[in-house]
Amino acid sequence: MAGERKKNAAAAVLLIALFAGGCSFTPRAEIAARLAESGGLRRVEIAAGPFILTAFARVTQKGRPATVYIEGDGHAWLGRHTPSLDPTPDDPVGLKLAARDGGPNVIYLARPCQYSRMAAPVACPVKYWTAARFSPVVIKTMNDELDILKQHYGFGKINLAGYSGGGAVSVLLAARRHDVATLRTVAGDIDSAVMGQMHGLSPLTGSLAPEDAARAIAHIPQIHFIGGKDTVITPAIYQGYKEMSGQGACVARHIVADATHNGGWARVWPALLKEPFPVCGQK
Repeated sequence: MAGERKKNAAAAVLLIALFAGGCSFTPRAEIAARLAESGGLRRVEIAAGPFILTAFARVTQKGRPATVYIEGDGHAWLGRHTPSLDPTPDDPVGLKLAARDGGPNVIYLARPCQYSRMAAPVACPVKYWTAARFSPVVIKTMNDELDILKQHYGFGKINLAGYSGGGAVSVLLAARRHDVATLRTVAGDIDSAVMGQMHGLSPLTGSLAPEDAARAIAHIPQIHFIGGKDTVITPAIYQGYKEMSGQGACVARHIVADATHNGGWARVWPALLKEPFPVCGQK
């Protein structure tokens, strides 16, 4: 009982932080604010783990499922070998998708260090948007963030939707949770091994590999959207993940002919949300 009370007290402290802190008025933050406003999403900040995380939310029906969007890696690199000083996205595709979702309960999660301050009085370490961007501490922190939001807003099941690197995060979160009803990725980095081989990338030291979680979540209905003009995420990356999922997995792909890695998604997103999921057990 004492352990449970301690857990609840910690959650309460985090919820107090939910609406604390002001917004930074950088150009990228202003872009996000305008996008969020267009979709009726309100900014909140959540203290979880070592981070203060940014989210945008619109929850109008308690107890109903929520679609949770997870942003991509953002402005992580200045060049192939030079990380940026701020990973806040110039073009927040994940937020664009959330703003186009007309459902009653919509949550958008920025990644650690995007838009946000650190809970500790130190700069957000670069590793959390480079080699350790899918690290256990990042995934645990974002999982805790979802728990806090669910407790606060009272929504039910979760439909995950991850863009680019947010696709990897979505897969890894789904493997930790028992309330994920469906999973969508958009230009998702869902097989880091194939991705690294294709583009000659160094291994993500300290990060978890989404393909290692594929079989554990094979029972969850999934659609992985791939841009027909995307040179970053190709069908080969999906195929590697599908093979790791095993036969009979509820996994399907959908090619969007005119989409690039970050372009052409928002306009067609309402229609893509209507695409049926595969049926579990089909080969």
